[in-house]
Amino acid sequence: MLRQALLGIAVLLAATPVYGQEVKLQWKFKEGDKIWVEEMSTLKTTVSLQNNPVLKSEDKTTSLTSYTIKKVAADSIVMEMKKEEVAARTDNPLLSGMMEKIMDKAKGATFTVTINPAGKVTKFEGYEAFAKDRAKGDDEVAKNIPEFLPEEGFRMEAEEAFSILPDKAVKKGDTWTRSAVYPFSSLGKLKSENTYSLNGQGKDGDEIEVKFKMEYMPPKDAGLGGLFKIVRGDLKPVQKATYVFDPEKGRLVSSTTTMQVRGPLTINSGGAESTIDIALDSSSTLRVYDKKPAR
Repeated sequence: MLRQALLGIAVLLAATPVYGQEVKLQWKFKEGDKIWVEEMSTLKTTVSLQNNPVLKSEDKTTSLTSYTIKKVAADSIVMEMKKEEVAARTDNPLLSGMMEKIMDKAKGATFTVTINPAGKVTKFEGYEAFAKDRAKGDDEVAKNIPEFLPEEGFRMEAEEAFSILPDKAVKKGDTWTRSAVYPFSSLGKLKSENTYSLNGQGKDGDEIEVKFKMEYMPPKDAGLGGLFKIVRGDLKPVQKATYVFDPEKGRLVSSTTTMQVRGPLTINSGGAESTIDIALDSSSTLRVYDKKPAR
């Protein structure tokens, strides 16, 4: 039972401004526009029991998501979000089949996303239909769609791509803040206070640095259909990111993000408690295109 729980946890982890003057960073979309967001990420995970590694893996994921602008108003932008391509590979033979099934379920997922001028997601529609459709079948992934592919994950993907801009004009050195709660699969959530700062002009556009002050929040319910329950946890997440924004086009150009999580989790599996240590290192790069990138 403990081995199954550990396996489940491993899966779950599976116009240039003149500086000194203020500039209004804003999205510039018109109806019919379509952009393509390519993200490549690497996740290294080690789960240890009594200082002995019991699960170790390196996972790599590439996804291509399109956003088609459906409506532009003074206070909102409505777009269609579609997971065009998703691919993953892992060096852990116990996880490879499971990861492939999860990625297959995500392909073609389509949602309607509404954002405000600053990029904050105000409405996310279509998940219920997606979950109902993907839940068909008797495999483990189908039975646990809300945990493996939660609505929060898709919503946060859209929000992270668009919610980086301030709601007022800024100049070099200015900062602005946002609060966010990030899903951490069945392992809980990460509550974060994000501080954004306009660092200045780089090669491809304005560079926005983000510093995250994060706090781990354990889940209230048991994970993976009751396979295990987190009794307590003291995970320490550290994350940082840099975005490049083109103010003339009103588009995001790219971003890079790194994250490290360390700490113990006490889980109850089959009525027995065990304390495991989590070591997670992830990195991701995101790039935005006006046309579908060639493969």
